[in-house]
Amino acid sequence: MMMEQMSKKEIKKEFLKDVGQILWQERRRRRLSIKRVEKKTGVPCWIIDSLERGNCADIFKLFRLCGYYGKKIRVSLEE
Repeated sequence: MMMEQMSKKEIKKEFLKDVGQILWQERRRRRLSIKRVEKKTGVPCWIIDSLERGNCADIFKLFRLCGYYGKKIRVSLEE
């Protein structure tokens, strides 16, 4: 049985979209504005917005937001 292969671009896009959605959900769960998160983390609001939409690949800003929320990133391989 031949498995469907995904391109690196598709994998990256899906990863960023998933992480962005989780970051957005966490911010909303805590009832924080983007401006407040910007003030506390030093990450510009346009980058926070871009990360939450899955359009920004700045991994270091992503790590900073995860640290601010006190969260870890877990990775698993799925089909």
